Formats: sequence, structure tokens, C-alpha cells
Amino acid sequence: LVASGIGITPALSLITTYKEKRRVNLIWSCRDASLVEFYLDKCQFSADGWTLIFYTGKRQLELPRALPPTVLIFSGRPDLPHAIQEIIVGVETGVGLPEDLLLDAERLEADLLVRTYRRAVANETKSNDHLLLPILEGGRFTEVMIEARAPPPPTVPPPPTAPRKQRSQLADEDHASLWQDSSFGEGEVEGDAVLEGQPISPPAERPTLARDRVEDGQRVANSLTWPEGKRPSTFVRRIDQARLP
Repeated sequence: LVASGIGITPALSLITTYKEKRRVNLIWSCRDASLVEFYLDKCQFSADGWTLIFYTGKRQLELPRALPPTVLIFSGRPDLPHAIQEIIVGVETGVGLPEDLLLDAERLEADLLVRTYRRAVANETKSNDHLLLPILEGGRFTEVMIEARAPPPPTVPPPPTAPRKQRSQLADEDHASLWQDSSFGEGEVEGDAVLEGQPISPPAERPTLARDRVEDGQRVANSLTWPEGKRPSTFVRRIDQARLP
């Protein structure tokens, strides 16, 4: 759908009507500076389609705010066949408009924002709020352009984690395998353990309990002081159930 020469108000009405169904791009050529400034200030242009504004007037424009990334303003008459072709190619390929076309629009917009700021500074009757507004809008424009040109961040999937209950079971199994009596084999002797003919030292806690040669593991648990209502640790409970030689 291409509509030409219908005026800016009907064109914006078409954009509003078809924005939910179609990608609508607007090419607007105007010589009235006040009209361009008014629509740039009050109109919410489509973020899904390109809006190319070609200003042909003599008076310098005053940008009331930084333009959205999809709104580009140029100085001079448009080359309609070239502009339409670039829009179609950019939309179909997904690469956007050519870089030289974007740079021309960015330079003009930055120049207009600087001129707006300088005029605001030169006008002593304006308040500090009016002086601050062009600065904020200019910074906003810079941030928008940086975000538009930046590549999307890489998505890294989080490492898989075991459920809480499974992690607890794994920890108990590791603890049990460390203190199992059967890990010392049949060659175990008092105070030392023999594995494949080589004497090795057991853990620091085991020799004390082994040399005591306590026949009843319950006496070991009762000889220790436990807080009221607390059960012995997993290590002591396993020693209770084991029968030392």
C-alpha cells in the first residue's frame, strides 16, 4: 500500500489505523518549520515502521526533543524512488536502512539539538528548566543510538543444579564412605589399618575410639555430653552400630 500526496494528517491517521495489521512507513516532505516542529513534539510515531522527514524550508528547525530511532529527518527534497527502495530492502532483509542514510540523519539531528541548546543558553529570559531540557534530551538521544547499535548480549544457560534433597543425599553418601569401617578391609588391627600389606593411618578420630575397645557402642554415646533433645552426629551413630574387634 502506497499513498502519496494525501497530507500529513490523513497519513498519520492511516498509520494509526493500520499499525496493528501492517508495517506502515512514512515519507513526509514539508517546508513549514512550525508544522514539522509541532508534529515532532506532539505526535507519537510508529516504532515498527520508518518515518523519513525531508525538511525543505529555510528557517532552522528547533527540535523539541530527541527523536525516536525510527524517525529520521533530512534537509532537502527526497529522492522518492531511492528512499522507497531502501525501505523495502531494509524491511525484507531485516538489516535496516543503509548506514550512509542513517549517518546523514544522525548528523543533522545532532546539529539541530546543539543549535537548540545554544539558542536556549543565549536567551536569558528562559528558566533553568528550559536550559536543562535540551541537555537531557541530547543525552537521551545518545543513549538510544548506543543501544540501537549495540549487539544483543549472548544468552548463556545457567548450569544445571541438583535438587536440594538430592544434594543432601549425595553429601550423606560421601560422609558415610569416608568413615565406613569396611573400607579398611580384613587386615585391620588395633590402632592401625593394613591395606594390601601397607600400613596406613586411619582418620584422627578413629584411633581413640578403637583403642578403647568398647564392646557396647551405646556406652560411647552415653559418655559424651549432648544438648538436651539433640541426637548424636551421623559418625557417632554409625560407631554405635558397629562392633569393633
